[in-house]
Amino acid sequence: MEKLISVFGLWIALFALSGLQIANATDNNPSVVGKWESIDDETGKPRAWLEITENSQGYAEARFIKILKIGDKEPKMLCDKCQGDLHNQPIVGLRIMWGMRSHNNGQWRGGSILDPRTGHIYECLMILKDNGQVLDVHGYFAIPLVGRTQTWHRLAETAQ
Repeated sequence: MEKLISVFGLWIALFALSGLQIANATDNNPSVVGKWESIDDETGKPRAWLEITENSQGYAEARFIKILKIGDKEPKMLCDKCQGDLHNQPIVGLRIMWGMRSHNNGQWRGGSILDPRTGHIYECLMILKDNGQVLDVHGYFAIPLVGRTQTWHRLAETAQ
């Protein structure tokens, strides 16, 4: 019985989280295509520039276009923790997100995202906010309630 209550509580939490995400999303459905600056979820500082494109099948994918230096620390330029064909590939130009499909209310989901710091690949959920100027990118394993979220800001045309 306790297991049933725990599972029921988890489903309620997931339902509430999805409702919160929809409420925070934009009313229209602007595109995620463009250039973005990722903000490190640990330091709060800009970490990289990425470009999101849409492939011929209509799926969004993202690549690094610039790695930013944080303080005196030199940025990592190779994906040394990545596995297989991605091992030791240059991070700039590396496809880190793929298979994302547009859903209602500014949500994109159904794809995967690579964390080049760890080499792990996670399921991904993206939510556009602030009239398409802010993108919450959430990587998770199995359930969206558990995972990590980074905030990306759309780059101004002049910064590109």
